[in-house]
Amino acid sequence: MLTDTNPEFDLRVRDAWTGLDRPQLLIVGKRSSRALRFLAAAFSALALPRSAFSGKRGLARISRRLGNNLGPACAGVRGQIELQAAAIAFFWCHRGALRQASAIYAHDQLCGAVAYLNYRFHGVPYDYDAHEIVPSRARRTGLMRVLLEFGWEQRIIRRCRVCVVVNKPMRRLYRHFYGRADYVIRPNDFFNDRDIALRTPGQRLVVYVGSAGAYRQLGMMVRAVSANNAKAVLFCENARSVASSLGIDSAYELAGYGPLLAERAAGNALYSWCSFDASILSYRYSLPNKFFQAMACGIPIIATDANYLGRLVRRYGFGVAIDDGRSTGLWDTDTYDRAADAMRQFQRAFREGTVVL
Repeated sequence: MLTDTNPEFDLRVRDAWTGLDRPQLLIVGKRSSRALRFLAAAFSALALPRSAFSGKRGLARISRRLGNNLGPACAGVRGQIELQAAAIAFFWCHRGALRQASAIYAHDQLCGAVAYLNYRFHGVPYDYDAHEIVPSRARRTGLMRVLLEFGWEQRIIRRCRVCVVVNKPMRRLYRHFYGRADYVIRPNDFFNDRDIALRTPGQRLVVYVGSAGAYRQLGMMVRAVSANNAKAVLFCENARSVASSLGIDSAYELAGYGPLLAERAAGNALYSWCSFDASILSYRYSLPNKFFQAMACGIPIIATDANYLGRLVRRYGFGVAIDDGRSTGLWDTDTYDRAADAMRQFQRAFREGTVVL
């Protein structure tokens, strides 16, 4: 198995690794030599027109849906070339072990590029776990990097045995962007169910767990909390500085947050903040870890009205979908109790397999 992230910090990697009986795990580094970076730059220059031509329709869709999130044309190109060089360097340094593998499971595009090179040179089959659609990640990269990422992912998916995606909408997007492949859905459902008693008369809380990046709409969360006389609880890295910048009192580091989350939830009226910038395709259509954490605990969620999770909220009723963070009445007795009951019902249906995301 190939990953560029320590499995202790990426639950999707850890879950796949343990599910495959813990095969040999190689972590792909991001360092390379100057010579390899020049080689990757030359390859990129040759591959760019082909990527633009072969991916014209898919890229047009990506460009439309990204809207104003594209940066200057060349933004991010250097970083992408460095990643390509790192893939070449890792493939060359570990070519013996890679050649002897019977099959490879590769996480994300950097590792997928290594597996692709190994397939082309040594014929070793591989499965590709696509954590998200790489050209539309939450960063202001330019058109040239989008083209390069699109070209790499297209090659990787066309040659893999299986492409693992997170849900049905993402499978449809991958089919539109990259064409036919054997797409398999595996949700980010990594959490053990907890029986937590939520109480409407308890303290009104909104909890957020995860990265505190610019596209997580934490400012909107603060507005929702303020409008509803509630309190925000934050679990993230650098919790103290993030909480200070947002004006939040209760903040904790991510390490070992599970028991503390259950403790804060018990006896209170809690929502999980699952709202994201819907202009990012991966955020618009994927289902984040924090949603499955909320489902495992029976906690209703607050989601962005414009994304897939917002549509699920409207369909199943297990939370509230908002637009501007100023929605009131979130903790009305009937509203909250219905949302909490609906989340428990959804949890049972999902576990029984009657709901497929």
